[in-house]
Amino acid sequence: MPKLKKIVKGIIGGLAISAFSFMPMANAETLAKYTLDGHTWKIKLENGLMLDLTKDGNTKCQYLVVEYTSFLTCATGYMGTTEYSTIRDAISKYI
Repeated sequence: MPKLKKIVKGIIGGLAISAFSFMPMANAETLAKYTLDGHTWKIKLENGLMLDLTKDGNTKCQYLVVEYTSFLTCATGYMGTTEYSTIRDAISKYI
């Protein structure tokens, strides 16, 4: 029986480690922060996969990095077409 307990503990430990390795860490890197008309806009990269635009903490646009053209379209729709180059410069390292 003691060997069986060790085997079961080993299997459970292995499953726990594998589950944590597949679970993405919830981290976000702020690429840019702007204040327009009294509102704070942030462009973030979440988990290295998602581009995120927030206005005063509320998400307005969220797209995968590979869908950066859709993100640019959405973000300029909210922030204004004059901000296109600013937004593109903020995400250019990741596209």
